[in-house]
Amino acid sequence: MITLNPIGVAYNERNEIEDDYWGKVVSKIILDDSLPEDSLSGIESFSHVEIIFYFHKVDQAKIITGARHPRNDVKLPKAGIFSQRGKNRPNQLGLTTARVI
Repeated sequence: MITLNPIGVAYNERNEIEDDYWGKVVSKIILDDSLPEDSLSGIESFSHVEIIFYFHKVDQAKIITGARHPRNDVKLPKAGIFSQRGKNRPNQLGLTTARVI
């Protein structure tokens, strides 16, 4: 058991929850006000940061533990859920990089 304490939230204009076509979506990350002001000290010297996030809107009934067709496209061969970028993974965690602006 691992307990995660969120330190912020991400916002964007996208309304549909799907695995693909995020390339043009711009999200804004708002950090929790309780973080010390110096927690971001020096971050401007980096071009990107790594963001670990929780897929909190995934329907628990749709969690996949084995293999599936990527993008639910039956023309693609099945691959294990951890070999894909799908959101329906057992731990509901994702990783991305973001530009520092």
